[in-house]
Amino acid sequence: MDDLAKKRRQLIVQAAGLAAALGAYMIFISRRARNQTPMLLGRRIDMDIARESNLRYIYHSTDINCSNQLRMKRAPFFRLCNLFRERELLKDSIHTSIEEQVAMFLMVVGHNTRFRALQPIFRRSIEVISRYFKAVLYAVGELRGEMIRPPSSNIHPKIQENARFNPYFKDCIGAIDGTHVMARVPTNISAAFRGRKDGTTQNVMAAVDFDLRFTYILAGWEGSAHDALILADAVERDDGLSLPPGKFYLVDAGYAVRPGFLPPYRRTRYHLKEYGVGNHPENYKELFNLRHSSLRITVERAFAAYKNRWKFVYNKPYHPYKTQVKVVIACAILHNWKFDTPKDAEFLNTPLVNYEYMEACFANKLATGRFAMGSNEPLGKPIDVEGLEKTIDLEGGETNGEGSAQGEIPSDFGAQGLGATTPSPSASTNSKKRKRVLHDEDAIQVTNMSDALRDVAGAINNTCHSETHPDLCKTVMDLTNFDLDERLAVLDYLTEHKGKGLNFIKMEAAVREASFKRIIAKNPDLV
Repeated sequence: MDDLAKKRRQLIVQAAGLAAALGAYMIFISRRARNQTPMLLGRRIDMDIARESNLRYIYHSTDINCSNQLRMKRAPFFRLCNLFRERELLKDSIHTSIEEQVAMFLMVVGHNTRFRALQPIFRRSIEVISRYFKAVLYAVGELRGEMIRPPSSNIHPKIQENARFNPYFKDCIGAIDGTHVMARVPTNISAAFRGRKDGTTQNVMAAVDFDLRFTYILAGWEGSAHDALILADAVERDDGLSLPPGKFYLVDAGYAVRPGFLPPYRRTRYHLKEYGVGNHPENYKELFNLRHSSLRITVERAFAAYKNRWKFVYNKPYHPYKTQVKVVIACAILHNWKFDTPKDAEFLNTPLVNYEYMEACFANKLATGRFAMGSNEPLGKPIDVEGLEKTIDLEGGETNGEGSAQGEIPSDFGAQGLGATTPSPSASTNSKKRKRVLHDEDAIQVTNMSDALRDVAGAINNTCHSETHPDLCKTVMDLTNFDLDERLAVLDYLTEHKGKGLNFIKMEAAVREASFKRIIAKNPDLV
């Protein structure tokens, strides 16, 4: 027996021993789990009662309570939940309704709340809250096509019915501006996110109509990027900002003069506060700027309402940066649900001296827009939230099958928290929840043993022979009675099966041809 066969036999013996040890360990921890005292049914019922009481207080009591907690009244909240249910973007589970899932998401984006702070309210683990957050984020993103729509080409009533604006701005369809949203990014790339604002930010560009609705939003650009650069990116994207022929947007002086975008006169009074009592326009430029500012202030009002309602975009969040970009667009969708210069021409397209050296030195400090995401792009992939009761609570402690940790939350929170505690008819249906079998330490041990078994299996596969008999190729190719494709296919087959290849060489000529035909007949996929 050659060395390769001995090594293979040793690996097989090791794999068998490891599999036996893994099976014995599973039997041991299963017996230990059966001998432990299970969670008391009464405590589990108390947690369900407290959860139902809190949810009733949030979205079943008054519009004031619902608006304070979820940042929208009950009617739009339930319409949103029903829409998710009808389109099957979200699904009710045996533990969690769609209303509770959406409430988790709205409390996070509405108050910039950590998942950990929601545990006493929803009685769920951090992992479960995180899963539902991602699921609702995706569902909200699927509404982008109908919530963030291009503006109408008709003259807006605000312009048509006002002699100050009509007919001068009759082709205006909205206003465009940028705003800075606080961002949490890794230190090695933070320099590109530091601009004129304090701290690290992302520069968000948005187009708004005169009803304070977002018609396009581009989020994710670094805070050091100029507004004109972001607008150029929005126009050049395949699914970016669209501009109907003959129409234009109002922009501020930070944008260049170009078709479809109308800025004010430069070096001229512009802001409304500069035209106070007695400070009337003195020439046609100031008059134009005054009326331009009176219309363009719409985008400032939209940003103010947007940031005032969704504190996620007003404070520094606690999520990965890609998630932060998605949430900025999702908040714009929810907002709608609830209701260039001649002097620098010589420098354009001119290569910079030592640019490659500068790029190597300052690559992480340059705004590249690699995180930018438009409002026409999906906010992730569908999240499978079925079977959450099978997850292991990473926060420690026993779980009740849906992620609620035993011993972490006082059972009397419902009476002292958001609402009074009252019995729930559905509380008794949770008595058959599956209790967790594996502790965290056991799960780690099982994972390590499984990885070791996988490594041994890979090593066994690697010991398969890679050499063939020197006469195998000539023996097969000498069978000229068969097609070349058939001979090549059988040669590959015999190369993979060393024992059959050796027997094939030792056969007589007639027997060899019969064996060749048999291989072709039994393996029609070879040819």
